[in-house]
Amino acid sequence: LLNGAQEGIAGDAAVGGGARANYPALWAQLYQPDLPRGRRYTVLAASTIGRMYHSTAALTTNGTILVAGCDRCGQLGMTVDETPFLDPPPSKAEYRSEIFYPPYYYDMVNKPRILTINGDTSTSSIPQFGYDEPFLVSWGAELANAAGVMPMTSVSIVAASSTTHSFNTNQRVVFLPIVTIDNVSGVVRLLTPPTPYVAAPQFYMLFLMNGKTYSTARWIQLIDKAGVATPKK
Repeated sequence: LLNGAQEGIAGDAAVGGGARANYPALWAQLYQPDLPRGRRYTVLAASTIGRMYHSTAALTTNGTILVAGCDRCGQLGMTVDETPFLDPPPSKAEYRSEIFYPPYYYDMVNKPRILTINGDTSTSSIPQFGYDEPFLVSWGAELANAAGVMPMTSVSIVAASSTTHSFNTNQRVVFLPIVTIDNVSGVVRLLTPPTPYVAAPQFYMLFLMNGKTYSTARWIQLIDKAGVATPKK
């Protein structure tokens, strides 16, 4: 959980100008719904920049988070404890950007690495797939001196971020069915989502997961070859 305010509402005054929220949430928080109640939220690193109205937090392919923006942020109310951390913008708009590194990013020992998609090693070309279509992914370890093949437990695709007014209308994570997997040779056979209604036709970041540790993503594109989601004239 990133950005936001502790008090107020998103937006500005009816006549324009001043913000209607104060006390920015400077500390990131990790929410883990699988943990027991009372232990599901963990406080992480703090920023020195308030991120409220018109701010964004977008996932990148290496698993870091691009944090940017804040409108009507020239004068923010702060609590006493947070005041030393605040680095106010020079104007109403905030143009500085930051990169947030989640804890799992640093787990290089257990991080898998995508080697090929359907035998293609290229990272410049984006493979295209239809729906309910099988494909192969081979993987290894992120660290060159790692012993053997890195275990892999699940595969997800994440839609590209499309954020406005602090809301990501394109937010979607879909876990792909694993048809077969060989954790010795490092090859997994996957199946794309069954229909465009599960995952809309667009670009997705493909992540391999080893428990809660994720690989650097590779882009793929889902195409509605059958025209299932094509509007009828």
